[in-house]
Amino acid sequence: MTYRVSKQPNGLYTLHDLSIFAKCSRGGVSYDEKWMDGAVQNANVQEKFGYCPPVFVKHNSFDALDATRKEESDGRISKLRRQDVRCKGAMKPGIVADLRDLEYETAQKIFQHKLNGRSIETLYPST
Repeated sequence: MTYRVSKQPNGLYTLHDLSIFAKCSRGGVSYDEKWMDGAVQNANVQEKFGYCPPVFVKHNSFDALDATRKEESDGRISKLRRQDVRCKGAMKPGIVADLRDLEYETAQKIFQHKLNGRSIETLYPST
């Protein structure tokens, strides 16, 4: 999947059509098409009410025991939709989204594959 960038009127950037999730099983839970449909539906309802989850830049390296290392975010996740995504060389059912309100530096790091890890931040289900 190829994504594109656009500059917003406020000077920040949006990256369109990024894959953020693929069908999988983790910890004995199956995150299948039904789960993804519910997650997308919930995210879109939340967005209608003005909530878009943050884009975490250092989410995976966050250490709760080290108060000096703060989790960082830049931008918001919006417009979630279901679409097949490439995962480990194969196409799988998945979710794509737009990352909006990004600083130029963050957008460039994503383009340069320096921020490869992306995941869905959803309130549905509560796992």
